[in-house]
Amino acid sequence: MDHPLSGLLRVVVCVGLVLLVTGCGEDPRYSARTQYLGGTYGGAAAGPPRDTVSYWDGDSVGGSPSVKISLGEQRAYFYKSGVLVGVSQLSTGREGGLRRFSGNCGRAQR
Repeated sequence: MDHPLSGLLRVVVCVGLVLLVTGCGEDPRYSARTQYLGGTYGGAAAGPPRDTVSYWDGDSVGGSPSVKISLGEQRAYFYKSGVLVGVSQLSTGREGGLRRFSGNCGRAQR
């Protein structure tokens, strides 16, 4: 005669074995083919994106500084006395037109 808890014990053991066996599979989120921002993870020779736009030539230029941020191009243009002295890529998280900043005030002008 079977004990009433023996059936429950069999179910618990079976469920435990199923969970153990299925839990050993590879998680696709951590596989070698996962794509990340800088390239492929897992031994690939990919690195961060290359910046071929940014530069700065304003150390020897005097005058009042200003910055123009182009939201459409996602670039910042640096000026001293109206002369372009630098450009930088950026990611504003916004779409749109052009913003200008002059001096140290930090207020946007349209």
